[in-house]
Amino acid sequence: MNGVCHSSQTQPEEPGYERSVALMHKELTAVIDGIYSTGNVSEIYVSDSHWDGHNLRPGALPKGVHLISAWQRPYSMMSGVSGQISSKTIADKGFDGVFFTGYHARAGVAGGVLSHTYRALVFLDVSSMASPSARQV
Repeated sequence: MNGVCHSSQTQPEEPGYERSVALMHKELTAVIDGIYSTGNVSEIYVSDSHWDGHNLRPGALPKGVHLISAWQRPYSMMSGVSGQISSKTIADKGFDGVFFTGYHARAGVAGGVLSHTYRALVFLDVSSMASPSARQV
């Protein structure tokens, strides 16, 4: 995410956290405005997936945007992309598109800002078994 380069800016009890939340809202709003400007979108869902999933402020999101929050969710950050969260249906046929906003480099990427994959104690590396040639080291 633009302007966030130290872990203290991502921790709720640290001084830079609220500024980081404000930056995330600005980036997210720009993405949402761009999506709506196509004229082809009827609904947008946002998955708050950092820390404990309670970072985004529902009242600060553009009108009509649905917020998926809280943690721990099945499928982690991608929970709900199928249109279901547990037994709750949020979209009849899933979604037509997914945008990743505020992401960072995976664990181990030299020069990657705040690089990590999920939680370092759980996963060190994630890669695709289907296309090993696409794997970056």
